Amino acid sequence: MPDFWGAKWWDAWQAFGTVGATAIALLLALLGGVRAKMAEAALAREREERAKADRLATASLVSAWVESGYEASDDGTHYLRRGSVNVANESNEPVFDVHVVVGIGRPAVQIGPLAVPTPIPVLPPRRHRNWDISLGLLGHGGGLDLPSDPVAKIYFTDSRGVRWERNFEGKLVEPAEGNHEPAAEEEALKQLGDPTNSFNPIWMAVEFLNLLRREDPPVTAAEISPMLAEKAAGWSDMNDEALRNLGQELEDYGMATHVWYAAPQVAYVRLVEGGMPTGPQTAGYQEVQVRIITLVFYAGRGWRIFSVGGGATQPDWIEFPEGAIDDNYRGR
Repeated sequence: MPDFWGAKWWDAWQAFGTVGATAIALLLALLGGVRAKMAEAALAREREERAKADRLATASLVSAWVESGYEASDDGTHYLRRGSVNVANESNEPVFDVHVVVGIGRPAVQIGPLAVPTPIPVLPPRRHRNWDISLGLLGHGGGLDLPSDPVAKIYFTDSRGVRWERNFEGKLVEPAEGNHEPAAEEEALKQLGDPTNSFNPIWMAVEFLNLLRREDPPVTAAEISPMLAEKAAGWSDMNDEALRNLGQELEDYGMATHVWYAAPQVAYVRLVEGGMPTGPQTAGYQEVQVRIITLVFYAGRGWRIFSVGGGATQPDWIEFPEGAIDDNYRGR
């Protein structure tokens, strides 16, 4: 038999076979390790996607939106603008500490919660709620790029304690850092709305507060009387001196830019001692001294001041003149 490098040829061939088998075994082991890592990575991705889906399971099914449109008045002389805010939780779990803000224009300028309670402590699963904001929208009908559909932004906390935001564009953001950020001066003026719009209660509140604080000449009861609600008996005891004292009590209070509507024709304007807080407002609460101006709307006549105090007057404690409550806000 011939030699091959000093060895019989079958010994050499056997040696090559052994080396080849070892190489194949190593290659198979390597491929097995790669497959195992790929399977492990796929499993990790699946777990991550499942965890993300579980995290979004509730939040993705919570939303807020505004429906608005125009309808003809009963007498056929003009159109009435109607609007409502809708809040829905279509998930199988409740959500908590819900805050809703309405915006109008492009880009959206937030005009406050309007008629939506602030906050909604619990929104149960499979629940849909809505509120009429027709008068609130009418009060912001000037000075903005209308017509455009109003939009809503919602903040809420899921059952896992995660804070979420669905912004004016409808995008879900997590985590939500706060319930809102302080507006710049220009933005705040837009939030106040058009000062010539008599359907906006904030301008009646501003005029009322300016009169109370006026020093020269001081306010008189006869001067302020046309601003007051007819059925608010407490004003009859407010003489000139009492009104001036009230103005001094409110001297250090700043006015909030957002109006809240407890009922379609009952509005609250907040006065905050030292002005509105600066810096982002988080999901928690900051304790401040507040006075509330309660205003009532008389159809065809406009807003009137019903009360000023540490608390708001609830709608069911307010008496209106006959015919003053009417969904045709311009009057018949």
